[in-house]
Amino acid sequence: SQPTRGERGNPTRPCTHMGAWDFLARLEPVATNAATRFFLFYILENAIKIELQGTLYAIDRAMKPRDSKATEWLVLMPLLVSILTSLLAVGQTFFLWQKVWSEHQRVRGERGYSGPDPPVALPMIPIEETRVWKIIRRSLGLLAAMLFVYILVILHVCVKLVMAHVCDDSLWNIRFRSITAGCVDLRGVRAA
Repeated sequence: SQPTRGERGNPTRPCTHMGAWDFLARLEPVATNAATRFFLFYILENAIKIELQGTLYAIDRAMKPRDSKATEWLVLMPLLVSILTSLLAVGQTFFLWQKVWSEHQRVRGERGYSGPDPPVALPMIPIEETRVWKIIRRSLGLLAAMLFVYILVILHVCVKLVMAHVCDDSLWNIRFRSITAGCVDLRGVRAA
């Protein structure tokens, strides 16, 4: 038989008999858990891990003589796999964010809200509903900001990897004049 909407374990699909407030109350833990999980696992764990892996890869290449810098695929592959899984996590999190946001907007329409938050002064809107509404919006805003930061980290690591193969000494700093102006020259360090 076809699964019915609102089955246990799928809080983002409302039952047809479920009211807007009931669904909003079930949506709150989905939004807050998504933001918390993304911060703990993707920002604090994966972002730092791929940033360190990219830096160590570039330092490893920089320690070798300039004329013997062949690509070591056994060292590079774990980093590429980490970047790929990070991109999959971005897609998955964006899909969840979009789904929660669209359901949030649907409930707004059902409740007749036109502003960014439900009006607090109206007696027909319980204080608890206003609190839950703000928590969901705050969680979605934080999740969007963290997703943006995570994408920037992934892009930085990708540029760092490319520049590890473009720069003579494999190290690169962010410079805004030109992309190759950021290449670090280690000739003076090696001579000392």
